[in-house]
Amino acid sequence: KKMSLLTLNKINEAVERRPAELEKARAEGKKVVGWLNYNVPAEKKYFRNEVKAYTEKLEKFAGKELKQEDLEKSIKLHNSIREAIKELYKLQAEQKIPISWREVYEVVQAGYYLDKEVYLNLLEKLIGEVNKSEPNVQISDDAPRILISGSILPPGDRKLIEILEEKGGRIVIDDLWSGYAPHFDLTIEESSLEAITDAYISRHTHASLPELEVNKDRRLKNISGMIKEFQVDGVLFHSLRYCDSFTFKATETKEVLKRKGIPFLEIHTEYAGSDYEAIRTRIEAYVEMLKARALNVV
Repeated sequence: KKMSLLTLNKINEAVERRPAELEKARAEGKKVVGWLNYNVPAEKKYFRNEVKAYTEKLEKFAGKELKQEDLEKSIKLHNSIREAIKELYKLQAEQKIPISWREVYEVVQAGYYLDKEVYLNLLEKLIGEVNKSEPNVQISDDAPRILISGSILPPGDRKLIEILEEKGGRIVIDDLWSGYAPHFDLTIEESSLEAITDAYISRHTHASLPELEVNKDRRLKNISGMIKEFQVDGVLFHSLRYCDSFTFKATETKEVLKRKGIPFLEIHTEYAGSDYEAIRTRIEAYVEMLKARALNVV
């Protein structure tokens, strides 16, 4: 696309040339780092080359070649983990269930620490146990059903969850990158490095990255789908203070949900406990509004 200023055209052309320049430099033996290649035509080829180069460096570092049989085993293992996590999350769409969203979220967090084969074995046992268990009477089936979005909820920081549950809300689904998001839109179909790179580059864009055309933002489409599937009454958008890349997404998310008639609450938090009471007051009012809305009072 031609721009009105000549220098802007030159900048645009330089960006388009950059992938080929870097590929040539690498072929000449030069070290290439730091190229952000989202939304450029050569992204798939570039990312494939990056993963290949990274794999070669890992092989050299480990002193061990990546064998095809090991790659197949690893892909199968991680696909199975993702499917198991999706199965646990899908249960949240039901009213009466034996396991809460909070418990599922903690299970996801455990996967960052455990050996993957041990983790999958535990997931499969958990699913078997859940399928045989009676509903947890502590999980209210008439509480407002809430989707939580935005910044990650790191281990040890459960302030927001505790307040929501204390005030009578029930989280049923999330699109957090510390929760469901890394698992529900990624399946590696073949046992090759190319299949891995293509699966990751084709998934929905990370929530902190810009999407200039809102109507093409798969994150927002995914949220809309979750609202329908999990019968969501309201959305809570959480952003850590100074995590601006997520904060910028709040307004567009709110506008999309407003058109769908979904109540939206944005909460800024920080790791300190100084904002606890302020958050409690806002969440209490939000949950009460959702309850009144369900009774057609508002």
